[in-house]
Amino acid sequence: MQLLLLLTLPLLVFADWPHSKREIIPPFDFQGAIEKGLQEHLPSTPWRITPWNGTLLPLECNHMVDKYLVNISKIEVFQVKYDDCNQPWVMCRHKEAKTNASTMAETFGKIPLSMREYVKNLLVLSPYKIMGAYSVNYNDTITVADDSFFLYAIAQEMMHSIDAHFTVPNVTAENGTTSESDIWKAFHEKSDAVVSDWSTFTWQDNLAETSVISFYDAVVPGGVQAIQPNWTQVFPQYALLQTLYRDILTPGIKTNCTRRLEDTLVLYNNFSAQHIPLPNFNDTEKISPNPLGNNTHWLIRYDWNGTETTYDGN
Repeated sequence: MQLLLLLTLPLLVFADWPHSKREIIPPFDFQGAIEKGLQEHLPSTPWRITPWNGTLLPLECNHMVDKYLVNISKIEVFQVKYDDCNQPWVMCRHKEAKTNASTMAETFGKIPLSMREYVKNLLVLSPYKIMGAYSVNYNDTITVADDSFFLYAIAQEMMHSIDAHFTVPNVTAENGTTSESDIWKAFHEKSDAVVSDWSTFTWQDNLAETSVISFYDAVVPGGVQAIQPNWTQVFPQYALLQTLYRDILTPGIKTNCTRRLEDTLVLYNNFSAQHIPLPNFNDTEKISPNPLGNNTHWLIRYDWNGTETTYDGN
């Protein structure tokens, strides 16, 4: 499929949401065949975990903790340094979660760097805390329910961030997204079904859900045809994504960081946290305390300067 051909579509009027197509039958087995295929065929990326001390919390983790009324004292924070990027990712987890830090680091690291670059933080909470959802993406921080910690779900949430930040020439309008583009909506109309029921809610969900199928097809030998007898019903959309995002969805193409999103701000509640430079007055802002905590926090932005920094107090 050539991108040039995609740009010759007639001008059409599209619905405000992708509700006109039914879910493919039989449905895709996301938690079974899809998850198994991705886990088995995506290579690991070497990683190293460094715990943070209890005075530090990324701002977006704090936001989700507040949103879902989790006691801040139940959250542990650690950074994960991967061999393919000088800048570590900071992750948060509920201390009682079954999903441990090593599982988070290993699973996240299997996803291509070209997709990971669009994520700021990863957070695992107890399942009931996120109201039945497997995962959510807020400001490029992905929160996953403990009993739904699936690689495919993290990849799906990543695509919301990629859709928001990555511009496709001749496809995305100025300040627009691929999911809202006429080309994406036209290829939805060319398809006979959608990849999941969830993909009928919004155009953003439609693209993110379809991206999992595109990703699977790019990674697993035999692709979608081997697991879905009616694959042609959704081929137009998942093939389009492979054309537009080929270098992002294909493992091994990117080997070093060039598009990392700016790190979230860090909250800390005293100035004794070791290895944190005391910020200049103009770089700090006093904010209200967490409603479930007792301390006023300070807000800083820390510049990694391309080097690994530890926060374990040693």
